[in-house]
Formats: sequence, structure tokens, C-alpha cells
Amino acid sequence: MVASTGRKRKHVSETDSEPEVEPDVPDISTTTKKRIKGKRIPLNVPDAPIDNVSFHFASSTQSWKFVVQRRLAKEKELHEDALGLKEIMDLLVDASLMKTVKDIGRCFTQLVREFIVNIPTDCDDESSYEYRKVYVRGKCVNFSPEVVNEFLGRSPAAVTDEELDLNKVAKTLTGKMVKKWPKKGLLPSGKLTTKYVVLFKIECANWMATNHLSGVTAPLSKMLYLIGTGGEFDFGQLVFEQTLKHAGSYAVRLPSLFPCLLSEIIVQQHPHNPHVVRANEPQGKKPMPLKFAYRLFSGTHVPDIGLSAAKGSASASGT
Repeated sequence: MVASTGRKRKHVSETDSEPEVEPDVPDISTTTKKRIKGKRIPLNVPDAPIDNVSFHFASSTQSWKFVVQRRLAKEKELHEDALGLKEIMDLLVDASLMKTVKDIGRCFTQLVREFIVNIPTDCDDESSYEYRKVYVRGKCVNFSPEVVNEFLGRSPAAVTDEELDLNKVAKTLTGKMVKKWPKKGLLPSGKLTTKYVVLFKIECANWMATNHLSGVTAPLSKMLYLIGTGGEFDFGQLVFEQTLKHAGSYAVRLPSLFPCLLSEIIVQQHPHNPHVVRANEPQGKKPMPLKFAYRLFSGTHVPDIGLSAAKGSASASGT
């Protein structure tokens, strides 16, 4: 472990009231960049203080200022009225995803950032000594798709992705309103059935980052299809890959996903160690619950869930 020392530097703070930025924009706008091993590195990112930050690798200090700048996309709990959508809740229970939308755990902002900055570049290399291990604050955290799935209570059998025909996916998600996958590569979200547009809103908020809210990308569409039809997919692999994506990234407008899930996984492995969660370490403020506007249950969307429950949910959301 490398002890953090050094003088304080200028730091742009992040607050919980900070307005959300477009989630999957790859980098900040700047003409001042350099390239290292094919990666664009913005040069106008201010340095961040490293006092009281634990680095397992000396090289991690160079990535810290980029990790600090990224927004933590905290998971949103479903509003209590939205929990009345029985068809949606049944799908989430069957997919073992309720922990991602209800009774979501704590978010230790600093801990999550230190975890991300200490992810080794060979974390998924079976020949590496640190294969699927992340050392944070002097402790080893086992991190893998299996660890994530086990935490969520997902069965080992539900980890095989299917090869999906996009035309079939488009028909299912739109109630046959769209019979062929669009040539532009985005399925119009306005054509989704009621069930899938609700799942899409949850997906965008808690599972996968996107700034194509008017259209659904192929990866997002496949996940919606598998959840909606009870198919098998590896959610743990999704979390694992999305988190590793940050290990070697110099982007600052790429949101850090699953901060509450990561916090609880880390704490679960070291529940009574005061060095993992420091005394009086602040928890991130929870975002407002996720609600659904009534327009999602009407208009062009094909109704395929109980509309009485949907109207009850939407009445509290404010259209």
C-alpha cells in the first residue's frame, strides 16, 4: 500500500444537489488533450487532494483526479406507489433484482472512489496474482460476477446470455408495432409497450447508463427482453464489466454506476473492520424515489400491465 502524502490541491467538489449530466458522454469537452496508449487524456482537469486516500498502487495517484470528478450515479429506489405495479415487481423478483430497486443499501462515496481507483488493470486476468481482487484501505475485497450475483441472491443457473435476434426483440418490446430492428440502431422508446417502457426507465436509472432516452440501444433492449420474458442473463457480469471500465479510464463525464451496491458488497466482506468504513464516514444522500408519469401508461404505448395499478402509481408521480 502506498501511503497518501502531499500538499493539498485545488479540488472541484461534488454535491448531492449537483444536476445530472448526460450519463454516457465519454469525456469532457476540451481541445487540450494528449494520448497515452491510444487513450485521450484531458489536460484541463484540476488536481484533487490525496490526503487520507489509500492507494494500493503508486500509479493510482495519477488516476485519482479523474475518478473524483465523475458523478456517482446512485441507484434510485422505486416510489411506494410504483411498487404497486404487480407485473413489474414479479419480473424483478424472478430476476433477483429487487435489491437494486427497493431497500437499496448505503453509499459511501469516498470508499467507492477508492475502490474504483485501486482496481488493478489485470483484475480479470486469470494468470494474475490479483485476479478478481481489489485492495482498498489495506483489505482485500473479492470482486467478480459471482460475488455480485451471490449478493443479489441470483441463482448460479441464471448467468448465461442468449443469442438474441434483434427483430424478435423489437417485436416483443413494442407489441409488434415495430417488426424489424431500425437501421439507425435505436428502437424508439415511444413505441415500447407499457411494461417495457417502465422497465426501461428503471434500467436507465439504476442499471445501464445512456443518453439516448428517446431510443433504446441494442444492449439495453436485450436486457429488457430477457427480464420481460424471464430469460437468463448475467447481471453480475454487467456490474463487473461496467465497474472495470473505470479502472483504466481517464473520462470524467462517465458516471460511476452501482455505488450503493459496491458499498454494501465491500462492507459485507469486512463488516467489523473500522479501517474499511472509517469512523464518522459520511454516507451519500439518497436521490429522490423513482416515479412514473401517467403518460407512460397511455398514448402510443401498448397496455400490457394492469392499468388500474398503473393509474394509482402515476397519480402520485405528477404528470
